[in-house]
Amino acid sequence: MIRIGRRGVLGGGLGAAAGLYFGTGVAIGEWDRYPFTLGVASGAPTPTRVTLWTRLAPSPLEIDGGLAPRALPVQWQIAEDERFCKVVQQGTAVAFPEAAHSVHVDVAGLAPGRWYFYRFHCGRATSRIGRTRTLPAEDARVSTLRMAVASCQRFEDGYYTAYRDMAVRDLDLVVHVGDYIYENVYTTGARPRLAEIPSHLRADATDLQSYRLRHALYRLDPHLQDAHASAPWLVIPNSDEAAEDGEQTPSDRRSAAYQAFYEHLPMSAVAHPNGPSMRIHHNIDFGALARLHLLDTQQFRDDQQVHDPARSMLGASQEQWLRRSLSSTDTAWNPIVQAGLFTPYDLAAGAGRDVYYASWNGYPAARQRLLDDLAETRARNPVFLSADWHTAWVNNVPADRNLDGLPVLTEFLTTGISSSAASTSHLTKPSLPENPQVRFYDENSGYTLCTINASQWRTDFLAADTSDPGGAVRTVSSWMIESGRPQADQR
Repeated sequence: MIRIGRRGVLGGGLGAAAGLYFGTGVAIGEWDRYPFTLGVASGAPTPTRVTLWTRLAPSPLEIDGGLAPRALPVQWQIAEDERFCKVVQQGTAVAFPEAAHSVHVDVAGLAPGRWYFYRFHCGRATSRIGRTRTLPAEDARVSTLRMAVASCQRFEDGYYTAYRDMAVRDLDLVVHVGDYIYENVYTTGARPRLAEIPSHLRADATDLQSYRLRHALYRLDPHLQDAHASAPWLVIPNSDEAAEDGEQTPSDRRSAAYQAFYEHLPMSAVAHPNGPSMRIHHNIDFGALARLHLLDTQQFRDDQQVHDPARSMLGASQEQWLRRSLSSTDTAWNPIVQAGLFTPYDLAAGAGRDVYYASWNGYPAARQRLLDDLAETRARNPVFLSADWHTAWVNNVPADRNLDGLPVLTEFLTTGISSSAASTSHLTKPSLPENPQVRFYDENSGYTLCTINASQWRTDFLAADTSDPGGAVRTVSSWMIESGRPQADQR
């Protein structure tokens, strides 16, 4: 359980916001409706910086959040304690209508490796309190890193029970590996939360306003708000946020999708989109314990249908960046965070071989180049953290396409927060007997918890009942990697 200020951080979700509507909480002065309906968040931490986020939206499911097109000043504070007796920095940001009245504050000059509390004010309205942290100093000897890995949270498919559980754990980081929102809404079949989606939000998101509304719908969830307020996040957009629909050509739609993604997540100014382009790939060091290499598998990959070994999943520039990132680190662990199945996988149930071309299986030469780079750079203890299949996997990654070859590293593929496994399991489940490299497979919704120290990496797969917001969360399987050994053992 969180030992530092959990009650203060988690006590200000939508329930508390509802109290403010009726005057039982903070006085809201000139606001006739509470403006911080979408909560607060933090992300993009470094040893001395962190990005704080909020958005003013008194009517979040209306165009422009119910606000007139004028800039509004928003005060922010960051403190060492949840009572804000020891405020270390404060200032005023401007919420511009061109950015949906969102606020991104890149706070610099903080102390390495410590927890902080933050909040926002606008007029006489005050946001809930968020809790964040800076990364340890470079080369700091850190005993443990605890991080959650999440992905694929289709709203109508189920409740965000996993985030309720995540919010009450003492996490250093939350890493989201794509499909934070979906550009469409499924209206057929058993969809526990379909009735919560207003009719005007059921059409596909195609422009900036509709993407903003889709994000606001998701961000209203109280469990998601609690998870954002409890720890800093790292985020990677995937296909739905990139609005690809199988296209590789940048478009106005992708520009809108990236802009709305940035407006609703705690990303630093470095990631601000430039039309249909956004800087996504980057790395962070958690002291001397781990360097996280976060990859962009969407913007730069070559066409899937051209059978040319020169094709790339990452693009030449990002491939070179990753090689430099791997060459320059001496951390104990090197997790590689990306969306998509990295392990070779045969989709054919029986004779022959078939692959899913939109994943690394459609780019075998590019995958081999990455494996060769890992071998040549001798980066210590690489581990793939992947997503996108709405199911949980533990995979032995072989050195080549020989599926039962000796593993060179382990891939942990996290399941979806709520997205239905049925959309992918019809492809993978029949062919599991053909794939001995898959050591664990599970179709429950939930998330992945990684606990890392200098000698061991532990991954727990947690299953969440998404049929009820108060549903149970349980551990379905646990796996351990010993430092220097490339495969995981079940615990």
